[in-house]
Amino acid sequence: MRKTIFWAVLIGMGLLLYGCSHVVATVNGESITKKQLDRALEQAGGKQMLQNLITEKMIKEYAAAHHVQVSDQEVEKEVSKVKKTLGPLNLQTLTPNRLKNLKKSIKLNLLLQKDIMATIPKSKVRAFYEANKSSLPEAELSAIVVADPKQAQAILSDLKKGKPFATEASQFSLDPVGRENGGYLGYVSEGDLMKMSPAIAKAVFSLKSGEVSSPIKTPKGYYILKALNFKNHFVQLKSEIETLMAHDRVKTFLLKLRTEYKVVYKGSYAVK
Repeated sequence: MRKTIFWAVLIGMGLLLYGCSHVVATVNGESITKKQLDRALEQAGGKQMLQNLITEKMIKEYAAAHHVQVSDQEVEKEVSKVKKTLGPLNLQTLTPNRLKNLKKSIKLNLLLQKDIMATIPKSKVRAFYEANKSSLPEAELSAIVVADPKQAQAILSDLKKGKPFATEASQFSLDPVGRENGGYLGYVSEGDLMKMSPAIAKAVFSLKSGEVSSPIKTPKGYYILKALNFKNHFVQLKSEIETLMAHDRVKTFLLKLRTEYKVVYKGSYAVK
């Protein structure tokens, strides 16, 4: 029995020493140990990563206790929205591991949003809309940005002759994100368009779905915009408003969870 314990202790010590002295790389013969690597990783963000894991655990436990569920279909729907905003080059960097992390992050956000949205009175959603409706309308847009007014007119002429907007954007637009997506910008609020340029906001909301604007002069170049769709009314914007209001409440909600859940730090992370 004692011999067994003796060997168990020796093996345990060996594993511990191996973990401390195991060499992960050398530079001109000088070793970098796993212990040094672990310490550097911890200093680079280990404590923050621990906080992220604690937050993830709290959200999952809260959701389970309150029967809040998010389906795979709901996650996939949000993933599709994210993919739609990425260009071909960025899509290529979305490795299986990154996609897995994206889905996990989306699921946690949806778990939070679902519960918080359920606590937002409908009257407050309507009140938010009434107070901000001048900046809330959204337009689904594609854009081509060029530096030269003559080039802008030539592109507009080609569009009127039937050339695809996405082809012209991919070939000529100065905006790298839009160029990768065939000029597609997604939904942009009137408030954000006003920040870009009042002239752009005015032009966009004078268009009908499917129409293309004349070149619009801005400090960043000449914009040609195509309106794809609009969201103007409360019913169309209700979901976005609820999401926006939920985001504002998330920080307070997580702080509340911290006071309700017992978090105990161990080892080198213990509070001294």
